[in-house]
Amino acid sequence: MSLLAKLFWAMIFFSPAVYLASHGEYLIAAAVAAGGLSAFVGFRLGLTTLLWWCVAGVLCYVYGMQGATALEPHAEKYLGLTGIVGRVASISVVFVLFHLLTLLIGGRMTRAFLFWRPRLERGNQVSGFVAGFLQGACTVLLVAAGVSAIAPGIENQLEQSGVEVADAAAQQQVLLAVADATETSAAAPYLEEFDLFESWALPEKMETFQRVTKTLQDPVAVQQAMRHPAIVELRQDESVQQAMQELREDPEMAPWLSGDTSAGKAALMRALEHPAILRLIDTPEFRTRAAAAIGAIQ
Repeated sequence: MSLLAKLFWAMIFFSPAVYLASHGEYLIAAAVAAGGLSAFVGFRLGLTTLLWWCVAGVLCYVYGMQGATALEPHAEKYLGLTGIVGRVASISVVFVLFHLLTLLIGGRMTRAFLFWRPRLERGNQVSGFVAGFLQGACTVLLVAAGVSAIAPGIENQLEQSGVEVADAAAQQQVLLAVADATETSAAAPYLEEFDLFESWALPEKMETFQRVTKTLQDPVAVQQAMRHPAIVELRQDESVQQAMQELREDPEMAPWLSGDTSAGKAALMRALEHPAILRLIDTPEFRTRAAAAIGAIQ
């Protein structure tokens, strides 16, 4: 793309973005600006690179867990990461490796195929330009819709804590500002009509996750939850009893399980790294029964 063409498209994309932002339409302005930047990247990479990126995502979805399971012993051996933390680290490594290898191999194949075909190469760049714009704009709108979905949970958390929005943490203020800009945008009715997060029940899941995390950070609340009938029934399971025994034998976990208020977040982090917790989560039956028990508590 020539310099004159770059200047032309920069004016096409960023002039409306500046105009919209100056009139308070921050969401659409951000979508147009992000789409413009992504369009230039798409032109440089071509549509085929974006397609190879999608192929890498599919491979991660299909084979990612198998690869992460194979990497977990190495994460423990070389990085000292175990439990859920080790699983997350392994999944991250597999994600990066799959994308790098797919883009490297696919990119070489594409370049070899298009090298002597200038018309196809031009079409690849132009289609990448269009696809890049759509990808950038849709990403901004999707993120905005997701933030709007979790905003009520943040507001409830602040209300229960007796904290004003002005005194909230910086990241909470940013999320609430994004949600407010989304709700007042001209695109809000369309986002509400095609709200994927609402169909996935994301607000309820986020609120449940926040309550569970807050409970796990408080040893006294953990003791109260352990006496709930749903949890008592779940603890009768042999695999759960075995995991609880391993946790009691761990010097770092024993105070947390006994209700020691000094345990707090450190014990929670240790629980995330404990292999016994990961074995339970890997059991489909436990996940189903635990979800039902958490729902009964809520």
